[in-house]
Amino acid sequence: MIKLQAHRGVCTEFPENTMAAFRGAVDQGYEIIELDPDVTADGVFVIMHDRTINRTARRQDGSQIEEPTKTSEITYSEAASYDYGMWFSPEFKGEKIPLLKDVLAFAGEKDVLIKIDNKFRNFPEEHMDSFFTLLRESGAKIAMTCNSLELAGKVAVALPEAELHYDGEVTEEALKHLRALTDKLTVWLPYQCRMTTWVKIPFVSQKLAELVKKYAKLGIWIVDSYEDFDDIRRKYDPDIVETPGQIKPV
Repeated sequence: MIKLQAHRGVCTEFPENTMAAFRGAVDQGYEIIELDPDVTADGVFVIMHDRTINRTARRQDGSQIEEPTKTSEITYSEAASYDYGMWFSPEFKGEKIPLLKDVLAFAGEKDVLIKIDNKFRNFPEEHMDSFFTLLRESGAKIAMTCNSLELAGKVAVALPEAELHYDGEVTEEALKHLRALTDKLTVWLPYQCRMTTWVKIPFVSQKLAELVKKYAKLGIWIVDSYEDFDDIRRKYDPDIVETPGQIKPV
């Protein structure tokens, strides 16, 4: 049975990277929730995909924020003063920027795997230890996405109980190295479709899929149609497929 991963939660029906999107993923039966960690200027870990909050944050009156505003350059109090649901739909007015600790508590309660995107690789070094400590002590089921062997090695040491998910360059040498770090390994390959027109790394092929399966579980990202999903299932037989929400769990 292929597991489905909800990209930023069910972001087709709820504002991305919010508790509403994560609750929707659990309610609809997704087994994995992918999300993007960020850290504020005062060291509080939150969930935000972009470097700035401008695309998904609104003032309480619904107006947009004109000045580019990086999460890393404002305090948590400042970030929390905005609304993160109205940009998507008026019905989500009042949605807050999630605290990572709250998402981890939610995941532990619901027994769902949280996949942390590799955005954390850009965290200031002074925040990295507290980030890993928060994840380690949460008790939640966690997968860490790494796009380099160096980052994978760092994660394997800091979070030995976490799953390791890799989306960097795929070679047999790299796969052997990763497999030596952990037996809880998933390697991700992009699927060529309208969702991945910007991707520069090689797309999934039968040859690459077979190579990955020698060492790890196979994950394929990211699809938004059943036509593509059926093509992936037929050609590559992956363990996990990532979707923004168009593909639903059975």
